[in-house]
Amino acid sequence: MEHQPYFPTEIAKIRAWLVNYRNQIVIDGPNVGLSPAQIADEQNLCDMMIKEIDAADAMQTAVIAKNKERDEMIVANMAVLRPAIQTIKKDGGYTESIGKDLRLIGSDIVIDKLTVTTAMVLAKVPTGVDMKFGLNHCQAGNIYCKRAKETVFTYFKTVTHPHAIDTRPNVDPTAPETRSYYVLLVINDLEVGIASPPQTINC
Repeated sequence: MEHQPYFPTEIAKIRAWLVNYRNQIVIDGPNVGLSPAQIADEQNLCDMMIKEIDAADAMQTAVIAKNKERDEMIVANMAVLRPAIQTIKKDGGYTESIGKDLRLIGSDIVIDKLTVTTAMVLAKVPTGVDMKFGLNHCQAGNIYCKRAKETVFTYFKTVTHPHAIDTRPNVDPTAPETRSYYVLLVINDLEVGIASPPQTINC
């Protein structure tokens, strides 16, 4: 019968293996020809490894605690610093050059106009169909729709925020209908990127 390698790879299991070997070699060592000196040497090797594992574990625990302390301090101190920075930005002497010197201006957001896209989420609400999507740093979104027996999408509306409601009544107010929507993002009045995957809802 084949067996897995006897020496484990996980640190916790390695430590347990070493503790067992260290304790058991005293009992079984003489039966396999080991002298007391050899047994002591092997126990010493195990002790050194166990000690190192425990030291590393203790250090890891200390690092986790220190990282938590660091992160909490950053959050607390930035809560005080941010309003002070806003005061600086509102001062009459503030310039873009000063902002760059103090690194108070974030780097430019680069939008890939060929691949930028978004995803749409639809929900039925009392006033119609609720549509949500991310603008992904674009200026607007052109929404397209097909409903009832329509076979092609047509332009519905442009929105400049990632939320809109289609309040139109059903084509046949007496019957339910299926509606599908997708959105293309817009920069400087031009559609960019890839259309969102069409989403369908029953109204």
